Amino acid sequence: MRLASRKTENRSAVVLVTTCLLALLQTTGQADDDRYPTRSDSDPDRFERDIAFYTEAIRTDPMNPGLYRARGKAGYLARHYDRAILDFGVAIQLRPTDGPSYAARALCWCEKGDFGKAVDDCNEAVRVGPQTSRMLFGRAWVWLRMARFDQALADLTEAIRLEPTLGPAYELRGYAWARKGGFAKSVADYEEAARLDPSNLAACNSAAWMRATCPVDSVRNGKKAVELAVRACVLTGWKEGSRLDTLAAAYAELGEFDGAVKWQEAAISGYQDPIARARACERLALYRSRRPFRNEPKSKVRDDLLAMRIGWLYSTRIGLVARHPVGGVLRP
Repeated sequence: MRLASRKTENRSAVVLVTTCLLALLQTTGQADDDRYPTRSDSDPDRFERDIAFYTEAIRTDPMNPGLYRARGKAGYLARHYDRAILDFGVAIQLRPTDGPSYAARALCWCEKGDFGKAVDDCNEAVRVGPQTSRMLFGRAWVWLRMARFDQALADLTEAIRLEPTLGPAYELRGYAWARKGGFAKSVADYEEAARLDPSNLAACNSAAWMRATCPVDSVRNGKKAVELAVRACVLTGWKEGSRLDTLAAAYAELGEFDGAVKWQEAAISGYQDPIARARACERLALYRSRRPFRNEPKSKVRDDLLAMRIGWLYSTRIGLVARHPVGGVLRP
């Protein structure tokens, strides 16, 4: 369905790239670089500092593939894609069965627009493993970048079969179903991701938005939307405009327009981006006229939706050691 605003495009991208990095760059099963943890500095140059840190570590341990993989991660986050590709390549040469390095290199190829090489690397990652479910997840993300939804759904369904508790796979499959118009299946997947991890902010917010604004009557459920939206607001301390925006839409779906106006006004005060604020004001006008907001069907994925720069994401929202997707809401 049509995205409500540029804000929602960005938040959708946040979820996709965050969950992808969760699957590909975390819990790899190969701990060569565990003794060299990624720095958690809050300054914007921390990825450059990571690169320098791992470069020094490589000088003392040049045959450790995990160190090259770790430096490649930092290079990717710093948007040095060519350098990251080289580092992942060295890691693969040192350990040909290093599936996570193939998968992470695929992310770099995506950023460079070479989806053919990205698919090739994902295929190899799935072949060599480990954790085939997460390698399938990574390939599904590449398929989505290419708007090949059926292939993405097939990979995500197989990933879930192999690892039924892989919450991000449900979340990403929810997105894929939404792009195909399978809204009931989409919201079911979002809610399952939220059930598997009650602290998963993105899944809670995505499910709430779908329950509040879906154009299909049978999918909307104001009571559930409010419940999920409140959870997302609690997780963010009732301070993020995007979460309050979702809560307002949920109250509007319930027909409680006074509450919708209250929370939409609070949401507007929390927005810094002028485009997001303008769109939020449009929704406020709807609620003041006692009308709910409805998304409209949309069949094509916008390129800029999935091409958001991961460096910005990690420098402003989360660190590389994030355990679950945060900071975004999927609004198909």
